[in-house]
Amino acid sequence: MLYYYKRPAEASSEHTKQKEEAKRLLLFGLQQEYGMETLPGIERDENGKPFFPEEPKIQFNYSHCRRGILCGISSGSIGADIETIRPYQERLARKVCHCREWELLEKEKAEGKNPAETLTKIWVIKEAYLKYTGEGLRRKLPALDVSEILRGERMLRNTAVFLKIREGMCLCACAEHGGDLKIRTVNI
Repeated sequence: MLYYYKRPAEASSEHTKQKEEAKRLLLFGLQQEYGMETLPGIERDENGKPFFPEEPKIQFNYSHCRRGILCGISSGSIGADIETIRPYQERLARKVCHCREWELLEKEKAEGKNPAETLTKIWVIKEAYLKYTGEGLRRKLPALDVSEILRGERMLRNTAVFLKIREGMCLCACAEHGGDLKIRTVNI
């Protein structure tokens, strides 16, 4: 299950505050799904992926930005990312895009469209997928081609992908179990 929280416009942009809210959202989800009253201890594996050592059957991942938080909880591996759609930056696109993704961006520019949303989608899909696999952003981003997801596919290398645009933000989650990719908007 995915839990989404839209942060108030006046909310602090401080990273520590966002992380605290993400943990509150995680606890909310654990209460809903497992009846847990407290957040289990969180550790990180050698690549930085968080896990519950006392609850190995529960997988989770969360992401936060100034405007929102996305948290995924699953019985299998899961990765999540949320980003505000920002102005298009060609330098960033050149750093992260596979040649097929670059072609899509160039086509949008040629058609007079602003490719900012597409570039944000590329970023969140890649980050969510690499969090799902446990690799994180250590991998060379242009090596991962997500262009099929941009064209409407729902699977990336046998992994279910959830991708939505909501309130000026791009939300993405990748999971072993596609049924886990239902979103619930909550207030925490």
